[in-house]
Amino acid sequence: MNKPRLIRIATYASVAIAISLLLLKIFAWLETDSVSILASLLDSAIDIIASVLILVAVQIAQTHKHPLIKNIVLDMVKPNLSPP
Repeated sequence: MNKPRLIRIATYASVAIAISLLLLKIFAWLETDSVSILASLLDSAIDIIASVLILVAVQIAQTHKHPLIKNIVLDMVKPNLSPP
């Protein structure tokens, strides 16, 4: 597989995993009414926003023809795609 396709797959996977975690935490919070799970749920919601922004940035970088814009956007995204 080529590198742009792998980056796109990774960003879609990131969004999908973040959404599934959010749904699981919503269910857990409704069942337990725990404040700590609610805090974790809100953190997951912020993670979804970040993942979607990264997805949009990758899409812009891969469709934009200007090399400077492409390099700037991909350089901003690279640290966020690596595991912690």
